[in-house]
Order: sequence, then C-alpha cells, then structure tokens
Amino acid sequence: MARQRAAREHSCAVDDVRVREISPFVFMTDGCGVRSNYHCEMLSDVARCILEADQRPSQAPTP
Repeated sequence: MARQRAAREHSCAVDDVRVREISPFVFMTDGCGVRSNYHCEMLSDVARCILEADQRPSQAPTP
C-alpha cells in the first residue's frame, strides 16, 4: 500500500520504490530521490496510508 502511494505521489515506477517497516503500521518509502513515511491502517474494511513525513533532496541555490 505504501509503495503504491509513494510511486503515485512522486511520479515514480512502483519497482523503483523500496519500503521498510519502521514501527507497527509505519513504513518508510525510498525512491526517485524522495524518502517518505506513511502510517497505514485498515478502517471499516478500507485500507489507507497517510503521509507523515516527506524528505526531498535539497536543491543547491541558483546563482
């Protein structure tokens, strides 16, 4: 679930997104230069993942 959401939100191929469970229901995704944390759960038979944190690479200032 977290992998598909990260791929969609970051315009990244699903196969390019890695996922690691960092605590129960919390997953870190990493792919296409973006690392994100999602809290995933089932509510009323509907699965959902909510973005908790998004870390994009820093951009160098343009001269």
